[in-house]
Formats: sequence, structure tokens, C-alpha cells
Amino acid sequence: MTFLAYGLFALQQGFHWDDWGFAWMPVTYGLPGLVKYYSYDRPFLAYFVYLTTSLLGPHPFAWQIFGLLARWASAVTLWWVIRITLPNCRRLAFWTSAFFLLYPGFRQQTIANAYGHYLWIETCFFISLALMMKAVESNRYRWPLILASFILTLPNLFLTEYFAGFEIVRPFLLWFALRKENLNTLQHIKRFALYYLPFVFIFAAFLYWRFFVARSLRYGIDVISPTEVASMTTLSELIATILDQWLTVSINAWLQIFQLPSLQDFGMRLMLLHSLILIAVLESWVYFSKQLTHSEEINSHVNSRLLILRLWLIVGFIAVLGAQIPFLLSHLTIKLQFPYDRFTLPFALGVSLLLAGVLEFIPNLTRRSLIAGLLAVLAIGFQIQTSFSFRADWNLVRYYLWQLSWRMPGLQPGTVLLSSDMPFQFSSDNSLTAPINWMYNPGSHSGPLQYLNWDLDVRTKTGQLTLVSGEPIRSDFRVTNFASTTDHMIVIAYRPPGCVRVLNPQYDEDIWVAPKSVTDASKITTLPILDIPYLTAQAMPLSNMGQIIPDPAQPAQPMDFLYPEPSHSWCFYFEKADLERQLGDWRAVAKIGDQVFAIPYYADDLSEYLLFIEAYARLGRWKDAHDLTSKISASMPLLNPELCSLWRRLQKDSSMVADQAASDRILNELSNAQCFGK
Repeated sequence: MTFLAYGLFALQQGFHWDDWGFAWMPVTYGLPGLVKYYSYDRPFLAYFVYLTTSLLGPHPFAWQIFGLLARWASAVTLWWVIRITLPNCRRLAFWTSAFFLLYPGFRQQTIANAYGHYLWIETCFFISLALMMKAVESNRYRWPLILASFILTLPNLFLTEYFAGFEIVRPFLLWFALRKENLNTLQHIKRFALYYLPFVFIFAAFLYWRFFVARSLRYGIDVISPTEVASMTTLSELIATILDQWLTVSINAWLQIFQLPSLQDFGMRLMLLHSLILIAVLESWVYFSKQLTHSEEINSHVNSRLLILRLWLIVGFIAVLGAQIPFLLSHLTIKLQFPYDRFTLPFALGVSLLLAGVLEFIPNLTRRSLIAGLLAVLAIGFQIQTSFSFRADWNLVRYYLWQLSWRMPGLQPGTVLLSSDMPFQFSSDNSLTAPINWMYNPGSHSGPLQYLNWDLDVRTKTGQLTLVSGEPIRSDFRVTNFASTTDHMIVIAYRPPGCVRVLNPQYDEDIWVAPKSVTDASKITTLPILDIPYLTAQAMPLSNMGQIIPDPAQPAQPMDFLYPEPSHSWCFYFEKADLERQLGDWRAVAKIGDQVFAIPYYADDLSEYLLFIEAYARLGRWKDAHDLTSKISASMPLLNPELCSLWRRLQKDSSMVADQAASDRILNELSNAQCFGK
């Protein structure tokens, strides 16, 4: 089930979001860099990450396996805890663990470096619970098991606070386990206190450390002052927040599984495989559930099914509440959208317990198993769709980085890459700062960051960026800092399936600009040509082509996992031609055009033909320039303003109009395109 839900595309996945930084940082800054990075919020986690990174290195597939194993181990150890607690509830244990494994609220399994570590920490917690329960049953190994349980609860508290709230589940399970000993009330309380006291001490130490020692940390639990409590919320608002979060992580999270894939996105073969997987899993689920139920009936020693269900629902409720506490204290918003869905991960335990318990109230076993199986298989299908989306996003990012290396072989230190409305769903501007530095400044080193990737919308709204020449730009990356000015920026636009465009104020002044109004802009998002956001147009005059080094001593080096290099199709030739245009080598541009048209390759975005029109015109190849202009104008009238801008630029060039024949040709093209009077 783990492989079917999360592993089908493991070989085809790369890095996303924080995983870019986690892969790049150890290669560049080593253990000191990791320690410094995590010192802001999870200082002890650095050593665990360094250990795994030392073993796995910057290899995406290795991290995918790491994440898959962590996901599987967390589900299996949860199953173990339930089997120890209620040994005769095999089917319930299986269902709960399966729902936990497939929980659709959390959709970031593919970000395997970041969340694989969290899942291993969660696994340690489940093992800690299991060993504690085993200690109750054992006379010979009681205290070694308690000691092991105590040690394994430390990662959950001191490496990350994500699952710290789970500790409130421990006393309930321990109390229930001691009931099997047939002790009188006083003995029960004494034994409970004896076993639980070490965990009370360690949890108290954690709370003191997190509330008072680690208050400067950026995320996580922090002290809320009386003033904040008074102004934060009324009691009714707090209850509304709690209920809204419960609705989000439970019902709304599971409603997502009814989003079925489209044939257009998946294609016929993948859709067929997807359907076969779901059918096979459903049949297996129903059969296996009946076998487990039959085994329970034969070996049942449970006096009251209702008592078990009551325990099940109580523990589920407590687990959800425990998961919620850190997020209420840290004022973090829980949403079912990237990247906020990461906050749903701790809720998977409680929601899965509640779901499995609620299903038990369906009277008919076959109907119950069928409904549970349908939920499971739809959750598998939903996670397959999520993995497919991550794979598509990775392919976009990978191709983007290759196009940057083709278009900009080298960059001056201090360069800022600016963009807006990029097509990447699972990588932010900070995320892509890592691969840009990795590619243009490879190797181990120290010192300031050389390059910065920023999103125009985000950084202007936060006040970090002002679109005025000479203004300072600074950014803190925990491990290092970046400092430059707005005179060292390059503005980029990317609208797949079109090519990456390095916007040049000299040639792109009349490019299509989306309306400033969000409502109006949404109406033209399907244009088959590049249109840039309003803010990108505002920034374009600051795009400095001098930051690009055409022939560097050390060209950009795409990382090993970006290989194989994409085929040299249209975008490869376009990027190379655009670089030659920047250098003013029109013969080289025309030569590339002749080569690509002879293959022939075609542009998905017809505006990408314009640089070849200009090259042909400047070289006096009027027929080629005219034919290409006429073809574009007829096929895409929306490009007429850009065509007019091109021919007007030639008309203003003294070297072009000095020749009367050339001047006549340019006037003829302006007339044909109806550029006069506009």
C-alpha cells in the first residue's frame, strides 16, 4: 500500500520546496551550516539530518526511498501499538494503520528529506509507546523496556515539536494496559505512577525548555503573555477556531479523495494502471478484512465490543486534541493547500482512529468492509494524483534550470533573478535560490550567498524590494546572507510550453502585459503567447543584461540529478539565439535560425520567432524576414504590436535606414502590419 500510494513515481521525482535547501546546504556549508540553520527553530534536529545526509547525499531517489520507508515504518509501528493494546482487534488495527498511512490531509510525502525525518521521529514515538506497553506485560525485562521507551520519546520532544502533543495519549494507554493486571484501585494507581513518573519529568523538562529556554525560536510553541490572551480571542472565537480546524483535518481532508484524475492529465496508459490498482486493492481489502474478522471471532476474549469502541474513540479524540495544542499556541493556520497542509501531519493519528471507530457502527461486515475499502482505495488514488503533480512540477523545474544554463552560461556575483507568477506549484522563490547557487557557484565554500531568486509579488508586498535603481537588497538565509542592489537584477518570465524568457528592456518593451486588475488578468491566462504580469513589466527596465557572463571560465554546472540533459529541441536553440542577440551577433542568431527551421522545430509561443525576424532583417535577408513576419501576423494578430515595435526599432537604427533600399523595405513591413497611426 505504501508503494502503490507514494512510490509509483519515485524514480522520476526530484527536489521540491525546503528539500532544495536541505540538499544544497550540507554540500556547501557542511555540519556547521546545518547547525546554524536549525538553531533558529529545531537545534537538535541538525545532527539527525546531518547523519542521514552523510549517508544519502544529494540524491533525490535515495531520499524518496528514505521517505517511503519512514512512511511505512510509522504505519507499521502504529499497528504494533494497537495490536499490543487490543490484541484481538486485528481488523481495527489494520484499518486504522491503513487510514493513517493514506491520510489525504497531508500531501507532501514527496518532499521526502524534510518530512521523512519527521516520520522517523513519529516512528520512534510509536515504538516508545509499544515498549512501554510491553513493559507492563513483562516481569523480566520490565525496567530495560521502560528505559528504552523513555529514550525513544526524547526525539519526539527535542528534535521537533510537531508531535509533542501526542504525549497526552500515553497515560490513557498506560492506564488501560494496567487494567489487564487485575489490580485493586490503589495498586493500579501506584503502578501507574511508578511507570509514568519518568515520562512526566521529561515532558516537564521539554515544556520548560520550549517555553523559557527556546523562546527565541522562529516556529513552534512559545509563551503567550496575558495581554496576548486578552486580545487574542474571545472564548467563542477560540472554540470556533478549534472546531474549524477539526473540520479541516477530518471531514474536509477526506472529502478530497473524491477528486478523480482526468484522462487528459493522466493519459490512457496511466489511467488504466490507476484503475487496475484501485480495483485490485479494493478486492484485497474486503477479502483480508473478512479473514481478520474471522480470526477475531475464533480467538476473541473481549467481553464488550462497545467498551473497545469507546476506548478507541476516546484515544482518537485525545490524539486530535494533542496534535492541535502546539498549533493553537503558535498561531499557525491549518489549510488543505500547499504549503499549509504540512500542518495536518500530526492529525493523521487521531483522525484515523476516529474514522476506523466510526465505521464500526455500520452493522453489516461486508458493507462496512466495502465502505472502508472504498475510502482506502480512493485515498491511494488521491495520493497517486498528488505524486503525479509533484512529478510534473519537478519536470518543469528541471527544464527551467536547464534553460537558464543555456541562456545564461555565467552570472556576475550579486545577481538577483526576479520573476512573478512562475508555473511551479511546489517550489517558492527561496527554494529555487538553492539550485541557482548550486549551479552557478558549485562546490564547498563559505562566505556570503552569491545569487538570489526572488518573487516580485512576495518581495514587494513585504517591503523587501523597491523597484527603484540603486536600492539595497538584503536577505538572511540563516546560514549566510546576501547583499546587492537593484542595479544587479535580471527579470525572467516563464509560461510553459513556451521557453524561459530573460526580459531585455531593449527588445521586450512592447511585450504583452497582463492588466493590473486580477479579474481582468484572469481572462487572458490562456493566451498562446507570453504575457507578463503588470509588476514584471514595472521591473523590466531594471533588468541588467550585463549581469550575464556569455563565456565564463566556469560555465553553469547543472547538478548530476538534473541529467540527462533535455533534448536540444526548440527551446535550446531559442535560448542560444537569445544570448547571441544580447551580444549583438546577428549572424549567429540567423545561423541558429537557419539550423532550427531546417530540422524543423516550431515554437509553441509565436513571439519567440521575433528575434529571428530581426536577425534576418539586419542581415538584409528581407524575404526571410518578410515571410516570417507575414506568417506570424496571420497566425497570431495579437502579436502585431510586438511586430510593429520590432520594425520601428529597425527604422530608428541609423545603420539600417542609411541604405535607401533597406529603409524602403522597413517602411513596407510597417505598412503591411498596419503600424502607422498606432
